Amino acid sequence: MNKKNEKIAICIFSLLISFLPILFKNVFMFFMATAYLFFILFSYFHIYVIIKSNLSKFFPFHAHRISDAKLPEPGEIIKLADFGLSERQINLLKEYKKGNMSYKKLAETFSTSKSTVKKEMSKICKSFGVINCETLLFLLGQYEIS
Repeated sequence: MNKKNEKIAICIFSLLISFLPILFKNVFMFFMATAYLFFILFSYFHIYVIIKSNLSKFFPFHAHRISDAKLPEPGEIIKLADFGLSERQINLLKEYKKGNMSYKKLAETFSTSKSTVKKEMSKICKSFGVINCETLLFLLGQYEIS
């Protein structure tokens, strides 16, 4: 038996032991409480497995899974200028990351057209090796930006 199974067995055993006083009062209540306990435990476990499998798509453990670019380890400082971004692209990316603004609002902020912002964001995504801006935000969320 591995450690994980041992921990689960100990938890179940300790919960069953805690129901022993009920056994002396009413055998039927003990079995009902035990059945309810197992139902709740397996329900929570099932929900946990479903949520874990769905969320792992959105929060990868390593940035290397979502990007083709050569990146430092997550948690380190990342310099945007090292990826060949212009000053305008760096400012655009920082503003987008800070406020998660729409392209229209970014265009108004930088006094340019919406199509120019789209082109610049597309170039930024290509330089980081990601397919869209949402993935880029997840990627950059793993680093300290300078």
